[in-house]
Amino acid sequence: MECENTSSYEMNLMELSTAKNLPIEGLETSLSQMKIFDDMKDAEIKGILMEGIDDMEKDHQLQHQMVDMYKKQNINALYQLILSSKELRNQEDALINNRNRDWVAKLPKLLESNACFIAVGAGHLAGEQGVIQLLRNAGYTVSAVQN
Repeated sequence: MECENTSSYEMNLMELSTAKNLPIEGLETSLSQMKIFDDMKDAEIKGILMEGIDDMEKDHQLQHQMVDMYKKQNINALYQLILSSKELRNQEDALINNRNRDWVAKLPKLLESNACFIAVGAGHLAGEQGVIQLLRNAGYTVSAVQN
């Protein structure tokens, strides 16, 4: 990160939930996230890591583009940018699609008895295998929150 004091949307949302005494449910565990990389070949992991290290300036520009697209709610452009990233290295299923399907399978139980605010990384929203489309395929109505 470019600065000493970093913040993430995820941490901000968790702090808001905690301040309002709202329950927080995880859609996956840190162990399941780590398993994604355990299942990859060492050369694939090395490629992902080296891509980010080799060209730090390009990586910073990419981060700025992604944040800008996110703030403009241009999730389709953000998704395409992520797909074009060498860091993804043919790992779209492991890093995005499989996780999306797992999450959407867990959501009906959470949604049946409570109103929910569901937060996932913006790269998981768009596309045919994105959370939005998978929810629509399951019969849910999904619409953007207007600010």
